[in-house]
Amino acid sequence: MEILPPRDDSRDLLALDVVRDPYDDPGFELRARDGHIHPHQDERFEVLSGKARFLIGDRIVDLGPGGTGVVPRGTLHNWMAMDGKPVRVTAYFEPALDIDAWFVNFHKHIALADLDLVQAAVISREFERGAPMPVEPPAFVWNLAAKMLAPLGRLFGYSAC
Repeated sequence: MEILPPRDDSRDLLALDVVRDPYDDPGFELRARDGHIHPHQDERFEVLSGKARFLIGDRIVDLGPGGTGVVPRGTLHNWMAMDGKPVRVTAYFEPALDIDAWFVNFHKHIALADLDLVQAAVISREFERGAPMPVEPPAFVWNLAAKMLAPLGRLFGYSAC
């Protein structure tokens, strides 16, 4: 996944261009347990190129260029590229909160292959106003774990950035 620089400097609304490559597993399916929620933000997707499949709540929606999907705050969602080709999407977050910093740092650590549970906790606590919540474990379990793990991680040299 590639996160491009924000297109809007307003902190009330943030637009991020995201390029998502297809999953290596051709049989990959979107599952609720792999999704996430934004507890304090509404999100809207606009497909710029390629095709994407979205899981929004309990619905599956396929969208091509020009198609949009709306995800109210607190709604489970996930998405993937279709047809074995990358998809480019603009994701709009309202309010912006810390979602841009969270995305950049979380995906940087994925690219470095050093994202573990402790690193994820440190990032989530550093940018908690915009951090999405996993579906599994439940948000209250993740919040409790992150509150305990992040200070320990910082003691051992972990940082969000």
